[in-house]
Amino acid sequence: MARKAADVGVVTLNQKLQEEYQQESVFFWAPLLGQATYRPLTDQWEMPETPIVKFNDFAKQSKGNELRVEMLRKIKGAGKTGKQPLVTKEKELTFLAAGLYVHGKREGIEFPDWIDGINTDWMDLAKRAYPELKMWLTKVLSTDPTACLLEGYSRHITEATPASGGWGLGKTKMIAKNFWIWDGTNSNFTTNEPTFSYTYATWRNAIITKLLAAVDADTFGVKTLYSLTGQCNRAKIKPYIIDGAAFHCIVINSYQERDLLNEGTFPTLVAQADVRGMKNQLFTGAKYRWNGWIIYVNDNVARLPYFVTGATLDFFNYSGGDEQVASGDDEDMPFSIQELHAADQDIACALVIGINCVGFAEAARPIFTKETRDHEADNAVGIRHIYGMAAMNFYDSETPTSATDCAAPQYAVVATHIK
Repeated sequence: MARKAADVGVVTLNQKLQEEYQQESVFFWAPLLGQATYRPLTDQWEMPETPIVKFNDFAKQSKGNELRVEMLRKIKGAGKTGKQPLVTKEKELTFLAAGLYVHGKREGIEFPDWIDGINTDWMDLAKRAYPELKMWLTKVLSTDPTACLLEGYSRHITEATPASGGWGLGKTKMIAKNFWIWDGTNSNFTTNEPTFSYTYATWRNAIITKLLAAVDADTFGVKTLYSLTGQCNRAKIKPYIIDGAAFHCIVINSYQERDLLNEGTFPTLVAQADVRGMKNQLFTGAKYRWNGWIIYVNDNVARLPYFVTGATLDFFNYSGGDEQVASGDDEDMPFSIQELHAADQDIACALVIGINCVGFAEAARPIFTKETRDHEADNAVGIRHIYGMAAMNFYDSETPTSATDCAAPQYAVVATHIK
């Protein structure tokens, strides 16, 4: 059967969308994303040395909407010397596991009824809607890794299920185990360190208590970066090795950049720094490179939390208090630029992003969809994407229920005071 022109048009539009929705010019994480390769002979994934790992063979290796990713536990021990046999000395292979989930997410544009009356071709409407819908998807995907690092999963994975009034999978949020709060008076992270314990509620409340105690001296500065190197080493966050040198990556908020530059010494230190490895993809989009740190500045990624005494710690929803976004009616828009307004919003959360810290699984690439109403009139144009992201938290257990035994997560939240 011959294909209709409209069918060919939809295929062409979908192909264009799939080629453009993660372009570096609009997708912050593009230079930080690498592809995982599934090896059937070993039944394992070969992981890239990048912060974001994308799993494109999800449908072949998953069970339903869940993908299990295994990692070989680090081998420890001094080994044996000489010719003595290895018996009783060799290490058994043990694995840690992380889980990812996928779920559908849609957005659309509904055109006025009068357009139906003039029998406008759906493809014309789709072409007209294309730029806005593509940008919407790109903006959502740009903040999904942030949601993973702050709350464990992309937002549509933790959103309530239909039975509870939402459209998501209803997975429980998981605040980062490495949640570091800077103390500028003592130049360390131990003074303001919340006591780690899990359930979600106890860890959240411990963090809120420390955030509320932050003072003007606890701003982001050169000493923060110096201390972070040792903090990452203690947390076993592996550095990236570039041209023989070790680097950690961090995304900071523009308020934190302002505090860093206000110290006065940082611009001179950066100007005097070595520039080896500048061609590496991790340097794409980075604003600074200094003392083993690759520093990005992005206000949509390094966010301002809304926190109050009690049970409120939100990074994306601000309806409970002063509006914290540029446009007053967009309190639930994760890609809206945030503004500093109140004392319970005077913290910025930078993100240390280590190797393979976020997994990105696609069950189906984004495509255009249409809705048919009465009399077969098409008056809605949308896009649909079946995917999911999660912090790559590895556990001994196949069915973990908490973050308590999470094995050395390769990311951290760095909270500093702003004013």
